[in-house]
Amino acid sequence: MRMTRRRARQRRAQEVCTQEVRAEEGHGVYRLTRARRRACRIRQARAALVRRGALLLSVSGACLMRAALAAAAAHEVMHEMTGEVQALRDARTQLADYHAAQRNLREARKGVQTAQENLAAAQAGKKEAAQALADARQNLAASREALREAQQALAAARAVAAEKSQAAQSAQQAVADYAPEVEALRSDAAAAAAESARAEGAYEAAAAAAQAAMRQDREAAVAAACEAVGYEQRRLEEAQRLADEALAAMPDRMEEVESSYRGWLDALAASLDASEAALSDAEAQLDDLMSAAEDAAMEAADAQQEAAQAEAEAAQAAAEAAQQEKEEAAAEDDVREAEDWAREAAADLVSAQVWEREAAEQVAHFGEGEGVQAGFEYYSWRGRRAGHQLYLPLSYFASRRQDGHMVDFSLSAGRVASDSGYAGGHVSGFTDTVLGITLHGDHPRDSVRYHFTLNVPTGESRVYQSAVLPEGVAAMTSFGAGWEYIPAVEWLHHFTERDSLDATLSCAWRAAYDYARESPSAAVHPGTQLAEDVSYQHIGERQQTRIGLRHSSTAIARQDTFDYDGWLQGGMEGTVPVSGETRYREGETWGLRWLSNRKITPRDEYFHCLAFDFTNAVHGYDAGKVYEQFASVGVRHTVTPQLHWQAVASYQHVSAGSSDIERRLLTRGEEVGDDLMNGGWSRFGLLARFTWQPRPEEQLTFSLERYVRRDEASVGYHGWGMALWYSRSL
Repeated sequence: MRMTRRRARQRRAQEVCTQEVRAEEGHGVYRLTRARRRACRIRQARAALVRRGALLLSVSGACLMRAALAAAAAHEVMHEMTGEVQALRDARTQLADYHAAQRNLREARKGVQTAQENLAAAQAGKKEAAQALADARQNLAASREALREAQQALAAARAVAAEKSQAAQSAQQAVADYAPEVEALRSDAAAAAAESARAEGAYEAAAAAAQAAMRQDREAAVAAACEAVGYEQRRLEEAQRLADEALAAMPDRMEEVESSYRGWLDALAASLDASEAALSDAEAQLDDLMSAAEDAAMEAADAQQEAAQAEAEAAQAAAEAAQQEKEEAAAEDDVREAEDWAREAAADLVSAQVWEREAAEQVAHFGEGEGVQAGFEYYSWRGRRAGHQLYLPLSYFASRRQDGHMVDFSLSAGRVASDSGYAGGHVSGFTDTVLGITLHGDHPRDSVRYHFTLNVPTGESRVYQSAVLPEGVAAMTSFGAGWEYIPAVEWLHHFTERDSLDATLSCAWRAAYDYARESPSAAVHPGTQLAEDVSYQHIGERQQTRIGLRHSSTAIARQDTFDYDGWLQGGMEGTVPVSGETRYREGETWGLRWLSNRKITPRDEYFHCLAFDFTNAVHGYDAGKVYEQFASVGVRHTVTPQLHWQAVASYQHVSAGSSDIERRLLTRGEEVGDDLMNGGWSRFGLLARFTWQPRPEEQLTFSLERYVRRDEASVGYHGWGMALWYSRSL
């Protein structure tokens, strides 16, 4: 059971390690810790703020720029061109953010699945830990019982060992006590044996001496017999007989020795036999005692070994019990850890579900939000006169999804204080308010968008003609118009997600408005304007391009005229009545534009804009064809992800008079004060811009432009333009 639990923990640890390695490799997140969860949510929120902020700031900026350009030059750098290039960058960023939102949703769904699997594993682990704790407690009880039995067996073994040791000592003491007696008997036996040996030696010596004497007697008897017969050969038998008789008569010396020693030897033999018998009995008894002592020693050794084994078993049982206590503590820790894991897994599942819900909402509501932008713009120039202008724009933009369709709403207005440097050239007040709404019918292949723009005449349309500014010197060259209703329909065909064709058809109905403070009842009835625009756009990761063709035509307009020369000759005091009416048609305008932005390094981008406009001959007054060329090039550098700067050089040339039809009609080539406002002109400009995002939802933009305008029929202008914009995503 212990090995089973250990293998189970190792298997769980291996699975956790494998899942975490897979998470590092991009296969998902196994366990979202609280820190990871907080970091994940912070990262998601920050990314969402960045996406919404970048989109809304750029779009709200575009709304503000469109409002500012309502009465400005056809092409300019500070608002229009840089705004359109930024729109290309924003389209690139928006596409990347949409892909990121989709990836985030996929990862969130995988996270939910992983969290569910993790919760199931945690619940299974909790159940397994509870079962392991029950097993550990059961094993602990069994080990404690085994320890008690081992301790009892150890006590019994120790008692037996003590008893056997005492018996072995007693047996050894008996051997020790009896050994001296055996030694004494052994000494007696040895003495008897020595005495018997000495007697035997004496007997053998006496026997040897007797045998020698008997040999000498025989030899003497034989010699005497031989001598008695005279050594004759023939008397050998007689000699033999004589010798035998002599020998028979001789005494038996050996019998004498035997008779002398037999009693002594028998007595010594009996004594030796008795000693040896006693010694044999004693040694037998001693052997019995020694055998008993050896048996007792062996039994004592066996008992000691059994006691040692019982002690080892008791120690092992104690170690087992201690290990089981550790196992129980570890099982309790596992239970607590499993409970914590289950709670954390449940919290992770809730977080993953929240993540999935937020990710789904981000995809479903991608691009929604709202933002505001406020600005401070100041322009100063010198020509024949020195002038300045302060412009405070303000705009709001909101985008919401209604019934599956995206709806954009924009509102822009501003306040202006302008002085042309001429008498009557000061204007102060609000600009027109522009409201716009767009309904998106987006589709992966073909999309249709419906636009409606309303110009509310909150600006200063009635101004002295000397307050109207030349094109290109300030943001606001005229200060108001009448009601304008501009519906438009836009069709987009998406070749791919990065390439699209855009066609727009718009119609502007423009209401009449008073335009001259010199003649309060003088009004302009602008003609309806129809415009068509076709453009191709490519949004790549490194290159973004837009090429567009625009055509517009205007219906017949009516404008009241008055004796402006008489008003000047009258000292520019009072007013003059309307003297007549002029009907004219502004003609047709064709425009071609090419914008491109390219990332040349990870931190640097190059962009340019080329535009050409041609206005055909108008009708109703003496005016020729008008050509306009515009070119600008610039670079953008990323200092940090929050700080950027860019520099732009621009050139603009307008031939054959101003492109402002009302200004051409009013001035007719005549001087306003000392300045001549008709005729062709060229403009050179250098713009520097710094953009800083202190927070993801805020942006500060500072622009500074130095320009020179050269007029064909005047001294021209040179001046500075400064703009500070603050944008915030709500």
